[in-house]
Amino acid sequence: MKTKLPGIVTVVGTTLAALAASFCAPVAASAATAPPVPKGVSYISLDRQLYNYRTGQYNNTNGYLGFRYVANADRYEVTVANGATKRVFNVTAKAGSTSDAITVQLDKCTNYMASVKSLNSLGQGTASRPSLWPSQLPGGIRAASAKRGTDPTTATFTWTAPSWLGYASDKFGNMVPIDATHMDGVMFELQLVRMSDNRVVQEDLAYAGSTTQKINYTVSGLTAKGAYVLRVKSTNRGGGCDNKIGKILLNKVK
Repeated sequence: MKTKLPGIVTVVGTTLAALAASFCAPVAASAATAPPVPKGVSYISLDRQLYNYRTGQYNNTNGYLGFRYVANADRYEVTVANGATKRVFNVTAKAGSTSDAITVQLDKCTNYMASVKSLNSLGQGTASRPSLWPSQLPGGIRAASAKRGTDPTTATFTWTAPSWLGYASDKFGNMVPIDATHMDGVMFELQLVRMSDNRVVQEDLAYAGSTTQKINYTVSGLTAKGAYVLRVKSTNRGGGCDNKIGKILLNKVK
């Protein structure tokens, strides 16, 4: 069962009623059992954010984080953070249910860390170890270089595909990493910029079918005494991230 909750940060403290109870029944309070670490914390679906292979449609901005209930827990705190901001979702255990899921609005270019903490009525509990929720779009290129040919008006730009290609949705609507099993590859949008006037002089596309693929892209008609930058934007069917555009410098001939 998916439950959508507002991302309101809540400070969990001891209420006056709980404090009074601790004075009246100190033995019972000390005997309370803290619930164990929540089980099955996982990102169960992202198909509202991604290109959906089943429908052929692009979708919007939600992901779903699920977990299983554990013994002695009355409620759960789900923490989702991206380094700059943190959101805490409070989930009350539902009678007759064994698991729950929350809806989290995501930025498709951002990595998140998430954990779930189980709590009893006294606020005692244990949190799961934070786990990575990677960005839905590809990362930046790696091992980039540029070299002119024997003819200095030609040059070859070289790079390796990103180590992370993002997510897609499978035919069941579940999120799956783009990899050898669920391969859609990564497309590179290329812009060759002449640095003397910052003008785009050539646009093109390149493709990689795996995270280890090395790409060699050759251009001609360059000015030997001019410097250039090749902008490389990694994209999947959901798009690409402007903050992850690679820039490969080709120096002018001295």
